[in-house]
Amino acid sequence: MSLRIITSLNRKGSEIFGIGINEYGKNSYLDLKDVYENQARIFDDIKHGKKDKSEKPIYVLWTDEEFGYFMVHVDRKDDKYELHSRTGNIDHLLANLPDYKMQIA
Repeated sequence: MSLRIITSLNRKGSEIFGIGINEYGKNSYLDLKDVYENQARIFDDIKHGKKDKSEKPIYVLWTDEEFGYFMVHVDRKDDKYELHSRTGNIDHLLANLPDYKMQIA
């Protein structure tokens, strides 16, 4: 199981298109569409016994509380992808995340 901490967002207005994440101390960027498709493929593989539950990535948002976090997943609604959590309301955390800045090599 890999823990992916959401550190920033790529958004236009209120719509979120991608997330900046930190995994194993390395920063990277993922489009929400890619996250959604990866989630669907992994859960299908788990359902059919091709993968173990320990292989699924976990996306989290840290709270202000010590060691507190909300688990996050991507849902598809119409033609849009959205971040959601079953463990708490994440709207205030998303609003406070900085914008993702592309790094030029």
